[in-house]
Amino acid sequence: SSKGVCLSEEGEHLLPYIQDYLRASDALRQEAALQGESHNHVLRIGCFENLDLGPLLFQARDALPQEYAGLSCQLSVSANYSALLRKLEERSIDLAVMPLGIETPARFHAQVLTDDVTYAFFSARFPNAEQIHELMDLKDAVMFAGPEYNGLWQYLHNYFQHRGVKANLNYDPGMSIFTERMIIESGEGIGFGGKYSLLYRNPDLRRLPLEMTGALGAVWCGDNSNPVIRPYIRGLLAQF
Repeated sequence: SSKGVCLSEEGEHLLPYIQDYLRASDALRQEAALQGESHNHVLRIGCFENLDLGPLLFQARDALPQEYAGLSCQLSVSANYSALLRKLEERSIDLAVMPLGIETPARFHAQVLTDDVTYAFFSARFPNAEQIHELMDLKDAVMFAGPEYNGLWQYLHNYFQHRGVKANLNYDPGMSIFTERMIIESGEGIGFGGKYSLLYRNPDLRRLPLEMTGALGAVWCGDNSNPVIRPYIRGLLAQF
């Protein structure tokens, strides 16, 4: 009414139950806050966009000891190595999982997770695909090998130079991984990666093993104080 609001008879009956509920709710919130201070952690993980590691990253979290049972993993992807390193420095991620082979600055720590055979991937639509048996058979191909300072680029450059051939190594930092994969799948170019790459997961692509062993690793900033980084990396190592 214009004089105010009062409880109905039914409301008066419900009031003590509601009060009990509110008291219990407050107690639960306080308990959760205390547990959060001591047990709940957040780990922000960045991953190279061309890797298929999502399930494995969560399995590593679930394998951690009970004290990290409340760990929340937040995943994001980046299209290139430089973006991952920049995110580490900016603290928008705590840990980067990516192929190693590019020299990381001294302020970063790197842990090799697993060695990984490197493959050249090409489509069945690639010219003379049936006759490709060794890397030299791809000497005329456009090769997506990443930036000049990584180990794969240097390996390919040296391989073809030693045989008197100038390789067509392509790197465009503005090109998305999606566009690169489309070019490879259409038979217009050659891509490279290991068994954890999305290219490896594509049944329509053929693969040619190289005499080069790559490595998959975890990278983090040395002055990052997140206490979950090292336990998580130990859990991640156990997944390989």
